[in-house]
Amino acid sequence: MTQRKALTCSVSMIRLAVMASDPRKYLPLDKSDVINTRALLALGYPALAPCLRELLEWLQDGNWPISRPIGKFLLTIPQAVAPFIQEVLEGDDHPWKYWCIVRLIGEMTPAVAEQYRIELFRLAVCPTLAEAQNELNEVAKDALQKLWPCDYHFRSTPLLNNHQEEG
Repeated sequence: MTQRKALTCSVSMIRLAVMASDPRKYLPLDKSDVINTRALLALGYPALAPCLRELLEWLQDGNWPISRPIGKFLLTIPQAVAPFIQEVLEGDDHPWKYWCIVRLIGEMTPAVAEQYRIELFRLAVCPTLAEAQNELNEVAKDALQKLWPCDYHFRSTPLLNNHQEEG
């Protein structure tokens, strides 16, 4: 190994050690901060345990460039991130719920996703108007059918119009 490569390697190791001591300082600065995101995720778990909730916040919009790699990382530690996913499901941020279902819950193993099964079923069969407008019922159905294909079969039926035509 050349002296330059050895120095570069040493600097990288020192940087990772500093990042691991306080990973919150290195959270992404914006939705396009791919460089900080890659470096931060390289620390892995449990080094990132103190900032799991902050990482989950980057799933508020699945179209952001850093959303997908963060989602893939969080999938590797589903039990550690479970309390934060539960907070999202209990909240009113419907787009965030949508992306948590699509990027995380729907990609988990059935055994791990079991803790969300009742809420997925509720969203699938009796969503609120706001949840339906944000298509949570559809992604919940998709997740249920993907995770437990033999247990759930949903038919697409149009909503009935309860208003009689005047005439």
